Amino acid sequence: MIRWPSRWSAALCEAVGLAYREAGGRGADEAGRIQAGVEAFLDTGGVAAVPRETVELIIRDLSQDRLDWLLKPAEEWALRQHRRPQDGRHRWRRRLRWQNTDIGALPGWMESRP
Repeated sequence: MIRWPSRWSAALCEAVGLAYREAGGRGADEAGRIQAGVEAFLDTGGVAAVPRETVELIIRDLSQDRLDWLLKPAEEWALRQHRRPQDGRHRWRRRLRWQNTDIGALPGWMESRP
């Protein structure tokens, strides 16, 4: 794969990537993550006529090499939010009945009592 040099500085790409990643870890959707990237882009000193499109290009470039790094916090958040708690009520469809478990049905029960 041919890697072309980035059009943006490493500090700018890092700031945008970290903001995008952290917003995903807080549960933001794609628009919220892009907005966090735009704010980081402008705070770091990025200048563009349309900052949203520039941030989308930076995210695209970062995702070619580091997609797992960008999306891991968002995936972990989704797993924490959507995991159903495990309890026994949903485990069985009907009650489990044991046969011959009545205390009087045990052989020799009365003989062993003092």
